[in-house]
Amino acid sequence: MDFKTRALCIGESDYGEGDKLLTLVSVEHGKMTVRARSVKKPQSRLRTCAEVFCCGEYIINLSNNGGYGIVIGCSVEDNFFACWENMEKYTAAQIVCETLDKATIEGNECKEELSLAIRALTAIAYGEFSPFLAAAWYLASLLRIMGIDANDSEIPQSDKTFLAALAELEPLELDSINISLADLRESLIYLNLLLRNAFSCKINALSEALKQI
Repeated sequence: MDFKTRALCIGESDYGEGDKLLTLVSVEHGKMTVRARSVKKPQSRLRTCAEVFCCGEYIINLSNNGGYGIVIGCSVEDNFFACWENMEKYTAAQIVCETLDKATIEGNECKEELSLAIRALTAIAYGEFSPFLAAAWYLASLLRIMGIDANDSEIPQSDKTFLAALAELEPLELDSINISLADLRESLIYLNLLLRNAFSCKINALSEALKQI
């Protein structure tokens, strides 16, 4: 049986000599692990869809009786190649993917979470502002849709106000924000604390971002 699903690739690992295992997050099926065959070969037609940050309509075959679903096709929407341009963009994009991984589970519909992640990657890749500001917008917005209120936490009121206002913005409005790197770093520190409480684990990419700012 084959099915199509719009999905974002948030992780990949080698599997055997030529294959990869992909972690996808899709609207209807939530998080899933699928196998992409022979994609490490330069001539593979599926090579571009077997990379982190790829978004598109994946075609998955489930006829292998209990094993991983097999990627048999993909219509790519965007690979967000600009997220690989420098370390800041890459780290910010990894924050999005790593947090989305923690926020989704297999089999659960996650339309809102996926849409938010794709908008954040678009802002990181193509925005004319700090990629870490886009990452902060994503995290603040994700916490809001998860029902986690910063007002219930012990962080400074000024940061609570900023994070609440940030989550109300659209990504295209982020270039209007005048914020120092020190203040942005402080906001990410408090977002990190909120995420640790929410997921009972740390976001490694966010810890790395704090070293870069």
